[in-house]
Amino acid sequence: KEEAHDYRYFPEPDLPELDLSQNSEFINIELLKKELPELPEAKRKRFSSEFNLNQKQASVLVDTPEAAEFFEESASELKTEVKTSHYETLANYLTSDIFGMLKNKKLEFADLKITPENFADLIVLIVKGDLTSRMAKDLVLGMQETGEDPRNLIDKKGIRQISDENIILETIKTVLKENQKAASDYKNGSENSMQFLVGKTMAKLKGQGNPAIIRKLLQKMLS
Repeated sequence: KEEAHDYRYFPEPDLPELDLSQNSEFINIELLKKELPELPEAKRKRFSSEFNLNQKQASVLVDTPEAAEFFEESASELKTEVKTSHYETLANYLTSDIFGMLKNKKLEFADLKITPENFADLIVLIVKGDLTSRMAKDLVLGMQETGEDPRNLIDKKGIRQISDENIILETIKTVLKENQKAASDYKNGSENSMQFLVGKTMAKLKGQGNPAIIRKLLQKMLS
């Protein structure tokens, strides 16, 4: 193109006119809208309203379509098991433990051996107090390695949260005997010392102690 007159527009003789208006015989706008998959923004809003997720949780899930689908399938299983759906707990463990495990092992979501059903069952065990957060993290790794459901792994590995107050109390007595300064510091107002003592008790119980009961009994003994 060298001159202005070269830039001219005229109908292409070999192409018929194409009408893409609302009433065109070539296109049905409403039909196309119905055939479109759910768009990300609409999905984020639905996840927030239907599952009571915050904006960040919804966005993290929707940004990975496989994760969003996995979450919805797990949520469907979860609501049949527990009265309160605990969708937020489900989302937290999915976006932290599952995502973290995949990243550390350099795996894609397609490589996940954990089924939505088994993951929902894991959340049920957490919600009911049968597992601590630490135990759940270990089970996620085991479920990925074996493809087994969490209850089978719990039975095989003997994993179960200890909530028996008598067992916990005896362990606390030992911890307090071994950590008298921390006990004294707590009595003098150091809340960090309570965290320290809870951690020491959990360690002696191999991560299987119920942290809420441990804290309650410690506070009672040190009051």
